[in-house]
Amino acid sequence: MTTVKALESWEYLEIFDNDDNEVDGDTRLEMLRNYRDEGSMPQHWFAFGGLPHEIEDDPSTWGPRPTDIDWSGLD
Repeated sequence: MTTVKALESWEYLEIFDNDDNEVDGDTRLEMLRNYRDEGSMPQHWFAFGGLPHEIEDDPSTWGPRPTDIDWSGLD
């Protein structure tokens, strides 16, 4: 039996700026599109989720990998 990992929806991901403020609206959508298309979000990061690849004191490692996100509906 093959186990398929469920993808995490982009709609539920929390994104923060350099001042540790959660971003929303157009900025959030821009960062999500950039992460989907380029694999990075300049000056922004996801909330720490305790995923195996995350390093607690390195925000650049936080959040799911782009391939682990369900991007359906993000235009």
